[in-house]
Amino acid sequence: MKKIKYIFVIGGAIFFTVFISCKKEFLQIPAQGALGNEVLANKIGVEKLLIGAYADLDGVVNGTGSAWESAPDNWIYGSIAGGEAHKGSFGGDQPAIDPIEKFTADGSNGFFNDKWLAVYDGVTATNAVLSLLAQAKDISDADRANIKGQARFLRGHYYFELKKMFNMVPWIN
Repeated sequence: MKKIKYIFVIGGAIFFTVFISCKKEFLQIPAQGALGNEVLANKIGVEKLLIGAYADLDGVVNGTGSAWESAPDNWIYGSIAGGEAHKGSFGGDQPAIDPIEKFTADGSNGFFNDKWLAVYDGVTATNAVLSLLAQAKDISDADRANIKGQARFLRGHYYFELKKMFNMVPWIN
């Protein structure tokens, strides 16, 4: 009797799984709250994306985290690591800076990950500007060249930061 119950339960579960997995529209739901390319592929949308690419210069990713780890002045990775400055305070204040200062930091130090994320967020933003600039139809040639130059300069700046910090980095065009 128990075997028959198990057979019916397992058979029902398999039937239900096959029945649910056949609905293709279940996987075609667009992300809520995300702007599509068709909304941003105009002069105003591209300019707003360019402003967002400039906003990534502060080193804060998506408004979260602190700018200590990914500050654009590289105070930790330049001045402190170079012996020009000291973080001051006591040992329990920003303890992840101590290994960087002593040249004993490894890949598990979260400051490096935060810097990597912040700079690649800028690369992603500039690539989005350049991608949608090609799709926008209502931008004059002079404005197009201006926006393209600014976006490429920013992308170059972000890659220079990556090269300084991590040396061998992947190029994402």
